[in-house]
Parts: sequence; structure tokens; C-alpha cells
Amino acid sequence: MEFGFPKKCFITYSHKDEDALELLKKKLRNRGVESESYPPIKVPPEKLHSNHYIETILRYPALIYVKGGHSNLSFWVAFARDLALRAGKQVFSFDPVTLKIEKSRLKPLQLPIMPSYMSKDARRIQDLFKYMEKRYIDLFAWQKSQNPAGMVNPESIVGSVSNGGYSIIFLTSKTFKSKTMNSEVRYALDTHPERILIALMDDVNKKDIPGFSERTRCIPLNEKHRWDDLIVNLYWLIFNPSYEL
Repeated sequence: MEFGFPKKCFITYSHKDEDALELLKKKLRNRGVESESYPPIKVPPEKLHSNHYIETILRYPALIYVKGGHSNLSFWVAFARDLALRAGKQVFSFDPVTLKIEKSRLKPLQLPIMPSYMSKDARRIQDLFKYMEKRYIDLFAWQKSQNPAGMVNPESIVGSVSNGGYSIIFLTSKTFKSKTMNSEVRYALDTHPERILIALMDDVNKKDIPGFSERTRCIPLNEKHRWDDLIVNLYWLIFNPSYEL
């Protein structure tokens, strides 16, 4: 590790690859490197309270991900790796076959997500956007590039998902019953439910959402300590079903 490896790092791996983790930890200990890995996550992304997980990833100056095996298919590995890249951390890969640690040449993923909300909710949504920006997820830029009005309009949600993108629809009790929102949300959920994430900003009953079904993905964001959950669930929206939990 002659490339100036940090003295502390976070390790991300599939918990089905415990042998690879032990090989990596031994290698790091021999080089005087302090490492931390996260306990197995036993709940799906929509039920995880993500603050501590994200804080742990961002606390370290470097991240190492295990290559091969189940780790190549792990959603949590892919998520942690991309978040670290987005945050400008040093990112390395570990090959348990060759025992080599190499600097990653990967770039942060392009996340084709269009946020949609009603103008009445703008102030509240903007506070969340500012928080997300501190987490290196820039919804401001995505909003500007895809929908400068920052609100629902004809083709905003439907157009985004029909063209292969994804949409976060922010709903509040004040606006989710509007005719414009009703029409857009219902059509999008009827035609592309796998590309829509519903973010509930207050006490909206998800079963009252037009077009709601068992396939509808919802995340409650009515409390600020759950805002990090939006990040994890955005990635899960895009990565599923290519990765496993």
C-alpha cells in the first residue's frame, strides 16, 4: 500500500463474505491501519433508520470495498462505495484472491432522479434539499436540469419515468389531494411503479395516495432524523433488482 493509504478506513462487504473480511483486516492490521466495518443490516432499506450508517461511512477518510463473491452483488456495498466517491473520500478495492488493495478508478454514478412537489410546499422541501446537499446528494441540480419550476406540471413525473428516469414525489397533507397531483401520481404509479419513490412529508396515509398498491414505495420523512433514509431509498429505487440485500 505504497500509494499513501490512510491510517483509518471503513470496510464495506457482503456479510456472506466474512472470510474475505478477515483476510482484509489482517492485512490492514499488519500495516498499522485502523478499520471499521458495519454490523449486518437485517432490515430492508425502507425500514432502516440510516443516520448512523451514513455518518459512519462519512466519518472515515477512506473506504475499502471487497471485490468478488457476494460483495459484487451487495446493495449495501454499492451504496457505501458510491456515497464515499460522491463525498470525495479515497476509495479502494480489495481482491481476496490476490490479496491486492488497489485505488478505485470508479466515478460517482449518475442518478437520473427528478424531484416533484407542489409550489405550496417549496419552503419545506428546500430545507430538505439543503440537508441532502450536505450529504453530497444535490437535488437542487437535478431539479434545475429536469424541471426548473420545481413543481408538478404536465409530463413532469410521467415524462421522467417514461424516459427511463426516476422520480421522487414529495407529498404533504396540504397538497396530495390536488387534482394535478392526483392525476400525475395515479398515472405514474399505474404505469411505472418501480420508478417512483413517494416521500411523505407529514401524516399522509399512504393508502389514500391515488394509485397506491403493494408495489408503491413510500418513505416517511415527517421527522428530520429520517431524512437520511431518503438517500438510502433513492439508491435502492435505482439499484433494485440488480443487487441483493
